Amino acid sequence: MYNCDLFDQAGIEYPNGQITWDDFFSIAEQLQPALEDDQYACMTLPMDVQWMASGRMLSQENDAESMHPIMNWMLNMQDKGLTPSYSDCIAQDIQQQCFELGDYAMYIGGSWYLNYLASDQKKELFSFSWGVTAAPYWEEDEGYAATSILTGIGITKQSDNKELAYSFLDFITGEQGAVIMAGEQMIPAYTNDIIQEVYRESFSGKVLDDSVYKTESSGLKRDTESRVQEVLCDGWRKAVTRQEKVDQVIEDMKREIENM
Repeated sequence: MYNCDLFDQAGIEYPNGQITWDDFFSIAEQLQPALEDDQYACMTLPMDVQWMASGRMLSQENDAESMHPIMNWMLNMQDKGLTPSYSDCIAQDIQQQCFELGDYAMYIGGSWYLNYLASDQKKELFSFSWGVTAAPYWEEDEGYAATSILTGIGITKQSDNKELAYSFLDFITGEQGAVIMAGEQMIPAYTNDIIQEVYRESFSGKVLDDSVYKTESSGLKRDTESRVQEVLCDGWRKAVTRQEKVDQVIEDMKREIENM
């Protein structure tokens, strides 16, 4: 997601299509000088590692070494003042809707946030124009950038009316339910050309890049053990808050994963 007004203020073209993380860094460097003292080129959330790592951190290999450029990227962003310090973001409990304050030119987040943006825009909680394009990717990953985080629905055993609950599940996971979700800027599991068109027509921002709405599967498997993910995420936090140097963090993660 990006703030069109801040891009216009800086005289920089909006990002479109898929860009690399290096491209993203360059755009941020161009943006920052045109922003106010309390504004940043990029907003960072405590869990943004999932977007920066894309398929790397969550892949089968569980390769701690692949986190090296990701950690250095974030440290460079902080050192150049292109994003708030990671420690401050944690201390202030920064949430995704902080993007709506208008103080951040770019924010990497999930497609579900478009529903929040559209709803808050209708409520006139913010007034700037905004656009959305595909998340950046690491060049060596050959264009793959989508981290799939699915929201499941089900029936609890405490449900008073399981048959009615099942009817709702059948509805919401089918075409009719998908049309309603698409109209509210949520990407449903069920899709076809009609639903994709509803999604596009319902878009309330200024720019919707076609790369956002994809139906093909990357085929990348993610069966990383939760414990390994905990190790990698913990190492990420230690590195970007400068509790330890990146090389030391990498070695510690490798050792911990090997000893599992």
